[in-house]
Amino acid sequence: MQLKKYSTYKFPPQDFLRNTQILLIVLFCVNILLSGCADEAERKHKAGIKFYEDGLLEEAIVEYDAAITLNPDLSIAYLSRAQAYSGLERHWSAIQDYNELVKLNPESGETYLKRAESKMNLGEPRSAIWDFDQALNLGYMNPELYHKRGEAYLMVNEYELALTDINKALSMGLQNADLYLLKGTSLLLLNRINEALPDLDKSLDLNPNNFIAYLTRGDALLKKGDLINAIRDYDLAATIDNFSPEPYIKRGFANLSLGNKLLAIDDWNRAVTLGSVDSEIHSIIASTYVELDMYKEALDEYGKAILINPNNPDLFNNIGSIFFTLNELGLAIENYGTAITINPNYAEAHNNRGLAFYKLGDINRAISDYSKAITRNPDFLEAYTNRGNSYIELKMPKKAILDFNLVINKDPESKSAYAGRTIANTILGYVKAADHDYLKAIELGIEEEILSNKIQYTLENY
Repeated sequence: MQLKKYSTYKFPPQDFLRNTQILLIVLFCVNILLSGCADEAERKHKAGIKFYEDGLLEEAIVEYDAAITLNPDLSIAYLSRAQAYSGLERHWSAIQDYNELVKLNPESGETYLKRAESKMNLGEPRSAIWDFDQALNLGYMNPELYHKRGEAYLMVNEYELALTDINKALSMGLQNADLYLLKGTSLLLLNRINEALPDLDKSLDLNPNNFIAYLTRGDALLKKGDLINAIRDYDLAATIDNFSPEPYIKRGFANLSLGNKLLAIDDWNRAVTLGSVDSEIHSIIASTYVELDMYKEALDEYGKAILINPNNPDLFNNIGSIFFTLNELGLAIENYGTAITINPNYAEAHNNRGLAFYKLGDINRAISDYSKAITRNPDFLEAYTNRGNSYIELKMPKKAILDFNLVINKDPESKSAYAGRTIANTILGYVKAADHDYLKAIELGIEEEILSNKIQYTLENY
């Protein structure tokens, strides 16, 4: 049997009317239900706002959750919940709510602005810049946006772009201490110190208790060489927050620049007392003790640094150099060796250990370390010079001359290379070449008596 393409069955009129009535009743009930849900969502949202205003952010979020469950299109609830998340520093959750808001209303520049601020708080300035751009593209132009985008540019080291945005915010009438601080910081980082100082002054005029502004102006004055006023600003910063180690660290560098090394050490020790546990601060204290020839104290500080960072090869290299100075060559070699174990490509440590072996009279091992230093850093001219001097000790003046030639070709002002080549040429009987190098070495600063004695000693023991 062949079916017809279309059915010819007709509903009885009474059935059609009954079905239509049922459908209308269902639609009416659904509408009432949806209307009730919408009303309940609004009530939940208002309850959340009340909690928020009372500072009960977790309770507010519970109400906002309920509102969104009842009405997933209630955009104001997403905005309110995002603000509550931000208040709890749950910035990632806030961003998720702003994402939903963008879906609901992709033309809202304010949403992009708020999402950008959350990204800034989360430490994602590059992503925030994209949102700031979107807000501007949507016509959302206000000075605060330029202020915030300028801050984001500063965070990604785009100082010129930061300065452009900050100036735009100022031109639109925004005047506050933070904005002038940002401008001064941008100018300082661009090394435009004289331009930075008036803006930092303005920031402090608007907010005389701005801890960061005093530190920043202190940095600008330190960079300018106005050390006394830099110290004054670090003092004021310490007065505002006497629990922060940062003013003492910075004041220490200012005192060091003034030649007040013991005062600098006192400042850095105060920073340590206040909680600065970076191994670098102990290393700085140690190196300052070395400048004061206070080697025991320096070794103590390097020991503290190693407890914090036992895998820093520089610390062991520096300890080795102290023992080298104290002529404790075995301990020097041991510490240089530890530095090399941590970092086998540490050219300076190889060179330093070579010097210790040379001083012990172990010339072959010295040459081995100098060669390793050169392999790891082919431009390490000091290692070539040291190896050349070692070749002279082994009565290999022609090899020595090759090393000295390489140094002089790369650094025509190397007095030590000319001095070494003078001795090598003298041994080989190259009188004219030796005389030339002798005069050049003296011209560059080698003491004539010392060089003459060295030549005499070498010839007598050759």
